[in-house]
Amino acid sequence: MSIRIAQDSRYAGDERWDWSVWIEGSDEELDQIAYVAWQLHPTFPDPLRFSTDRSDGFRLETNGWGTFTVQATLNGHDGETISQLEHYLEFEAPEKDNPPEKPERINVYLSGSVRDGKVIQALQKEFERRDISTNSWLDSITTGVDMNESIHKRIDDADVVVAIVHGDTQQFVHSDIDYASTKNKPVVPIILGADDPPPEISSTSYFSFAEASPGEILGHASEIAAGVNNAFELSKIER
Repeated sequence: MSIRIAQDSRYAGDERWDWSVWIEGSDEELDQIAYVAWQLHPTFPDPLRFSTDRSDGFRLETNGWGTFTVQATLNGHDGETISQLEHYLEFEAPEKDNPPEKPERINVYLSGSVRDGKVIQALQKEFERRDISTNSWLDSITTGVDMNESIHKRIDDADVVVAIVHGDTQQFVHSDIDYASTKNKPVVPIILGADDPPPEISSTSYFSFAEASPGEILGHASEIAAGVNNAFELSKIER
């Protein structure tokens, strides 16, 4: 084994490293060394340092922020120079803490008739405030694009469909529910008025409100948001 300089380092924070250098070689080679003169970068206090401890390979320990070439002069017991070695320090980049993963953001499609516009807009604001992404047919109207295709695309991209249903609900709301079912999208119905739920959602958990006012519905926004989250989590299990 040829005699050489070895090193290790550890990131100490604040862009600085604790590091050390020592001499590696055979027992016969190390036995010939009386001391090592370490020459550090001139910016160090006392850049010329001496090590005499054979047991740890004439180790030098210190701290710094930059790399440079360390020089070592190996001196024998007779005072003569045995060898001169050089080693360029290498520091590993500190490991960066991984940022915490953000919880998956649920995307909700809100289906309702024209008369439900105010309720839909109010729910959108409440859902967005709870970090639930929303869109509705109000956002789906694009000039020159078939409206059904546009709505179906929105449902395809959604994780959960919230459907506002009441006695005079327009047929397209029921069509949205049917389409969502064919795509295995969970549907959270909101029944307005005293009507019974339509047959296609009679076996589904739903919210029911005697009044169709946005105020009453928003008074239960937390429960509805929890229902959306539960429907989303359940759908992930069933996939």
